[in-house]
Amino acid sequence: MANNAFFKFFQDLVLSGTWRKLTPSARALYPVLAIHTDKNFKPVFPSFKRLKQLSGLGNNGLASALHSLEANGLVRVWSGKHKSGNVPNTYEFVFEYPQCQVALAPQRGKAAPLTGLGHAPRRAKPAPNAGQTLPPLARDLAPPRGTNKKKRTRKESTTKGPTTTNIQGDVHINITHDASPAVVDALKQFFSERQASKLAKEYSPEYIQEKIEITRFNQQRGKVRDPAAFLRKALSEDFGRPAGFSTTTERAENRARVRQVRALMERILNREISVARHRASGQVSLVDVPADLSYIILQNQRGSRCVNSWDDIQQYEFE
Repeated sequence: MANNAFFKFFQDLVLSGTWRKLTPSARALYPVLAIHTDKNFKPVFPSFKRLKQLSGLGNNGLASALHSLEANGLVRVWSGKHKSGNVPNTYEFVFEYPQCQVALAPQRGKAAPLTGLGHAPRRAKPAPNAGQTLPPLARDLAPPRGTNKKKRTRKESTTKGPTTTNIQGDVHINITHDASPAVVDALKQFFSERQASKLAKEYSPEYIQEKIEITRFNQQRGKVRDPAAFLRKALSEDFGRPAGFSTTTERAENRARVRQVRALMERILNREISVARHRASGQVSLVDVPADLSYIILQNQRGSRCVNSWDDIQQYEFE
């Protein structure tokens, strides 16, 4: 693959909105996996220990990161568990994220086994390109003198306060180095103001809000003795969502969708709407609803179908 194609993939990954959907732990892990492959995106099989060392993630954070990468169509994991002995998992790079505009065909080699039934065939360990990874002992060496010194440029402001970093080029990203007062106030329920301000600058507001709600969710169920310690660990290790959990925003959005569907059903019941047109195929169906407004009935030449989920209803335009 040419270098410009490699760049276009990462550009497309950001512009498609997929990178934004990844958890912070997934964004930390994906480049670590990428430095082990080559320009053809061959599958890789670094050990859990190496992935944790290079990404800084713990066991829970690593599991959460892999789940996020799989769910967003970037990585497929082949289990290394086998009756003849366990080996590291094999990580296959895939490009199945929504709105992907770059055609990439990763080199797969032999067919991969079914998940959980064995491991992908071992290959010679792929060596990263020169300069793309750290030497094994680099983490133990002292940084060069002056590494931590920050050089001041003309464009850099000398006044204190929030600053913004602009990355120019084909991809324009604005990174604001400021902590929202609302986020700091939320964290002050658990930490001192100094600690709250530090954490608010380290993580995104959405990420902090989710971990706070996960902490409260577990606390209400008697699973948390020290909310501050639990929240700090949830932030650093990217704790996954417990069963039955949803955020306040998600619950509000779900209630709004229910109201919209209910209003649509009432319009159909009152004969204000009689036809539904499938957005993709253009197929036309007559619509009706039962008296209890429990679902929408679609009738066409192919038969009848009942829909009541938001995702199903969004596929149609009602007239």
